[in-house]
Amino acid sequence: MKGDDVIVFLHIQKTGGTTFGRHLVQNVRLEVPCDCRPGQKKCTCYRPNRRETWLFSRFSTGWSCGLHADWTELTNCVPRDPLCSRFYYITLLRDPVSRYLSEWRHVQRGATSKTSLHMCDGRTPTPEELPPCYEGTDWSGCTLQEFMDCPYNLANNRQVRMLADLSLVGCYNLSFIPEGKRAQLLLESAKKNLRGMAFFGLTEFQRKTQYLFERTFNLKFIRPFMQYNSTRAGGVEVDEDTIRRIEELNDLDMQLYDYAKDLFQQRVEVAAGGLPQVRAAQEGGLPTLSHGAALCERQRCACRPHKARFGSHPLQALENRTPAPSEAEKCRHHVLLGDLFLLNF
Repeated sequence: MKGDDVIVFLHIQKTGGTTFGRHLVQNVRLEVPCDCRPGQKKCTCYRPNRRETWLFSRFSTGWSCGLHADWTELTNCVPRDPLCSRFYYITLLRDPVSRYLSEWRHVQRGATSKTSLHMCDGRTPTPEELPPCYEGTDWSGCTLQEFMDCPYNLANNRQVRMLADLSLVGCYNLSFIPEGKRAQLLLESAKKNLRGMAFFGLTEFQRKTQYLFERTFNLKFIRPFMQYNSTRAGGVEVDEDTIRRIEELNDLDMQLYDYAKDLFQQRVEVAAGGLPQVRAAQEGGLPTLSHGAALCERQRCACRPHKARFGSHPLQALENRTPAPSEAEKCRHHVLLGDLFLLNF
């Protein structure tokens, strides 16, 4: 945590983000731990000997970009120094049906998102673009049927919407492009942005999520993550027809989650097999994963050489290979390992 880079946590509702966010400020083994004081909602997470934060999240900087700010909002709001810092976005995803039921129960208990801004292209949605699902101060007591029947319910396909670049589809203006084209663009944008994240975890795989984070950022958690199979969503009894309706309402999220599970497992396997991957490179063979190739292509191999940081890491072998590897080869290896040895915290 002595460098200049910053982790930005994109917190999607009801994905276990509150628990994970607390892990980040209370459970990471650091030279200078975050200062979390009783009665205060935010912790101070400074770098050693510098009054600069390494973490942009609910429990460190607060909801600085609005309540549950999405990818569109965060990437246009997070303060950045273009000459020094790099920002590494992370998030959690969850099974769409479980997440949807959990959000319904949350709303049913009186929770609202009225302080969410939904900023896009410099403005918030008009009431016509985003009508409310209820009258009054909240939607407490709403039935699941009522929750599903509101066509403007942002719980529908929430994970895709919060990961996509909404500017591509005219933000919340549903008449900007045809519905089918809008859905396709949102899904592809969400997949692209997920690939571009340094790390993401899955609520249903807590131990693997912990492992992948530790390998990606070269950090260790003090206490292991726990897998809780008993949740509020898990206690909801719904029939098969209702489950199918929820899946239909969240069809984009279902597709994204299937994609995310495959990508997550690929990253776990690469993180676990880092040394064999380097040996494969020495033998002339290069591992190929879609998210690594996509990142190299998108960033034009933005993984710049940081030779001073390679000395004590396995990728030193790649650096010393004869003949010397190309920048593209080095970039691909760093990206495949989730930027494991390039993060400069």
